[in-house]
Amino acid sequence: DVIAVTGSSTMRIADLEQQLDIGGRIFMVIGVSPVMKATLLTRVNKDDWTEEILFETEVPALIGAEYKPEFSF
Repeated sequence: DVIAVTGSSTMRIADLEQQLDIGGRIFMVIGVSPVMKATLLTRVNKDDWTEEILFETEVPALIGAEYKPEFSF
């Protein structure tokens, strides 16, 4: 199994991770502009993953996953 996410997200997406069989991989860009990292996640077993940072990049956010700054004084 392979899932390629074509937009960025501020964090890993657990719902996508749970869709993969053991040995499955997800390619996605994680972070907040201007610091985003192309990442390859591989499911090792039911609850464990390896995470490999491939390179830095900048990609538009997934619809509905845009960064929303928290309120502060």
